[in-house]
Amino acid sequence: MELSVIICTWNRANLLQVTLQSLADLKGGGGTGWELIVIDNNSTDDTAQTCDRFAGQLPLRRIDEPRQGHSFSRNRGAAEAHGEFLVWTDDDVIVSSGWLDAWREAFERHRSASFFGGPIEPDYQGVMPRWLEQNRDACDRAFAKRDLGDQPIELNARTLPFGANFATRRSVQLEFPFRAEFGRIGSGVRGHDEIDVLGRMVVNGHSGFWVPAARLRHMIPSSRLNTAYIYDYYHGQGQTWIASGRGELSADELARHIRHHRLRYWLKRGLRAPRAWFPHLVQLGILRGQLDELNSAKNPHA
Repeated sequence: MELSVIICTWNRANLLQVTLQSLADLKGGGGTGWELIVIDNNSTDDTAQTCDRFAGQLPLRRIDEPRQGHSFSRNRGAAEAHGEFLVWTDDDVIVSSGWLDAWREAFERHRSASFFGGPIEPDYQGVMPRWLEQNRDACDRAFAKRDLGDQPIELNARTLPFGANFATRRSVQLEFPFRAEFGRIGSGVRGHDEIDVLGRMVVNGHSGFWVPAARLRHMIPSSRLNTAYIYDYYHGQGQTWIASGRGELSADELARHIRHHRLRYWLKRGLRAPRAWFPHLVQLGILRGQLDELNSAKNPHA
């Protein structure tokens, strides 16, 4: 088995349907020597039935993972896979027709590499509000946009790929499992799981390459085109910052900064252009996430 495509999912059957269809539409049907593994992390919708509908079109195995969390699901996928290489993607993407061939070519060309990354282009499913349009460049990470150019450059700690479109050598992946303190759990938006893994690979001397032809689109539903999602995303980033051991402010200092940015946000929201108040929204999310994570660590059973 040359490669295993792994998708971890939780209650996104409608989006997963689109993703699986794009995989079924791959140029040449994706060829042989690959498998598709869907890790079902306690879904209560019709995820199972959605997978069943593609049983005759894709080399698909659906596997249940009872431990809630993206990192648990990813580790289960790596353990269950048969491929020499693991291609990680999400349940809300549309892959390009030559996506799988691009990965194969990269694996053959860079035989010593341990990980790879490909471009992610946001595919907005609703009308983007004006304030978001004016701050689109500041939201690239929140919508998982990643494009490092059209050349197969070597990757480093500052140019790591994002979770919706990357690949690892399975033997190396098993040495560097995903850590449970990172990654989404249920509806939470904490991330950093793949960045942590790939960063540890780099520190330990492993090399990676950018694969510009392995393109896909990341579907952004209209339910994310609002200030609540932006706040929640950066709240997760703040939680990750503390979980990574990088917290520099005390709880009292964080609370003081939160009050400052909340006041500035509401004052500017009604009087100023979006670029004036948007940074305060981002900082509110980050700081509140840090404070909540600090309090959670102090009171783990609260």
